[in-house]
Amino acid sequence: MPRNTNEPSLPPGTAVTLFEKLLPGNILAALPAYPPFYQRVWLACALIPEGETRTYQQIAKAAGSPRAARAVGMALKRNPFAPTVPCHRVIRKSGAPGGYSAPGGTAKKIALLAAERAREIKKR
Repeated sequence: MPRNTNEPSLPPGTAVTLFEKLLPGNILAALPAYPPFYQRVWLACALIPEGETRTYQQIAKAAGSPRAARAVGMALKRNPFAPTVPCHRVIRKSGAPGGYSAPGGTAKKIALLAAERAREIKKR
């Protein structure tokens, strides 16, 4: 079965290298304090292009734990690096926004996604 190219792939041993390319040094220095699963989830989120979304299930697969969609939600809830690690780009498989623990809640998540999509349309 062909791989869905919209799902980020995280080959073993690449997480640190990708983090180094995607994230500023202060975030990199703080990462070791967090569980490896959280780090993989946050990396998968950092790989989501602006204006696009992924489901909790897609992020779970990308993080190497395809049945851990709820755990992805917990990792995102504890994401101290938002919006640099864009947890607002992760939605339910139904297309509903899902939760958002930052100030403003789900309404803020929807607003962030709408703003990103508007910027993406202007780029075209």
